[in-house]
Amino acid sequence: RCNGALLQMLAELIERKYLSLRTQKASQSNTIFKAHSIIDHNMCCDLSIEELAKSLNLSTSRFRHLFKLLVGESPIQYKNRVLMEYARELLFSGDFNVSSAAFYLGYENIYYFSRLFKSIIGIPPSKIMKEEHEEE
Repeated sequence: RCNGALLQMLAELIERKYLSLRTQKASQSNTIFKAHSIIDHNMCCDLSIEELAKSLNLSTSRFRHLFKLLVGESPIQYKNRVLMEYARELLFSGDFNVSSAAFYLGYENIYYFSRLFKSIIGIPPSKIMKEEHEEE
């Protein structure tokens, strides 16, 4: 009888802990979803990780940890990937050349922009423009 009561109490404690962790994980996921939205909507702004973490009421290290855990890449890697995907769209539109796309996205160093673009997209930005012109 005591074993049964003890097992029931243990089961209730485990269930409470599980629900608490589940609620906490949902809250963390919502926080990181907000971070995604902030990054996506402030793509061209120079928003620092510290400012972003502060706006979400998290320490910088906790924010970085949660973001990497839930997204699979660091906030900087995510922001760079989003920017380079947007740069690819700008270049493919034909309305921007490499330097104008770089400046539009806040990169003053075109060579750095080109290296970053190639490392993320896999081809140089100038090749995107050549491909777009070849299709015409």
